[in-house]
Amino acid sequence: MELIDYEQEQRLYEVMSENCIRLDWVKKVFNVNTLKEVNVWQYNYLLLIIEKVKEIKGK
Repeated sequence: MELIDYEQEQRLYEVMSENCIRLDWVKKVFNVNTLKEVNVWQYNYLLLIIEKVKEIKGK
């Protein structure tokens, strides 16, 4: 699997910060030690889930 690049990693940090998502939670869910180990599929999936929750919550 292709891993995320630097820009995607930075975007992920931003999204996590904006939505109060803890780094340790993401690492446990994706079974990785650092965000550099997150693959593109996982990255896209997490962003999709966050957007769907925002739609439901009305943010």
